[in-house]
Amino acid sequence: EPRFNYLDVNVSSTSAFGHKIIFNPHIILFQNYPHLKQFVKPAIERSIQEWIHPVVDRSIKYALTTCEQIIRKDFAFDPDETRMRTCAHHMMRNLTAGMAMITCREQILSTISANLKAAFITALIPTTPQQKDIIESAAAVLATENMELACAFIQKTAVEKALPELDKRLMNDYEVRKIARQESRRYYDPMVLTYQTERIPERVRLRVGGPSDMQIIVYEEFACNIPGFMPVRDAGMFIPKPTQEQIPQMTFAPGVAQTQVSNTNKACITFGMQ
Repeated sequence: EPRFNYLDVNVSSTSAFGHKIIFNPHIILFQNYPHLKQFVKPAIERSIQEWIHPVVDRSIKYALTTCEQIIRKDFAFDPDETRMRTCAHHMMRNLTAGMAMITCREQILSTISANLKAAFITALIPTTPQQKDIIESAAAVLATENMELACAFIQKTAVEKALPELDKRLMNDYEVRKIARQESRRYYDPMVLTYQTERIPERVRLRVGGPSDMQIIVYEEFACNIPGFMPVRDAGMFIPKPTQEQIPQMTFAPGVAQTQVSNTNKACITFGMQ
């Protein structure tokens, strides 16, 4: 079962997750050399820094295109830009987190293990064959038990960067709905209406107006079941923030490079509003 609640993961700085690192009490290395625990957090931070940029960029690239296309299709006749944006965020959050998890789990596991082994061996130079064996064992256990923590940090970082990118892609879609409402017009996409009328069977055709409650539930499932995180009971906890807001600069602990993150892709699922 996932360890972390999405809302509880702080991605402003890796220094914030130190208390969440697991130190298995049965690790012989720490029983013999307790001072080596100090090298665990920096090793995990370095591992995150090594993978965060390629994983974030790749995850957003694939999730963004998929989400943009599905949202435009499913909400082509929905006049409510707030509902459209909320559902778009639900899907984007889910797809991005899922893609990031799939992309980084194995890489993070091997990188944490390698960084820990390097740090422990350096601290104990010269090392005996027996010491190398217990170092190998300790690194494997630590990497396995803390991989989820590192992945959660990378996943949420990817999501926080992905959401404003999605808003940029859909900004015009939001605006035309606002304008239609201000002019007391019912919004719909005439090109999509023509396509739906001419080519789509009536029983699966999009309807002018807002989606049904059953259709919205599908998007709420995206919000409540984010890959790699504990289930969330209330999708209302993910109401989008104003597009102007940004989160602070993400910083790493001393010795770890800094990176800048803007505020706010499991499989790509397609379905139509019926």
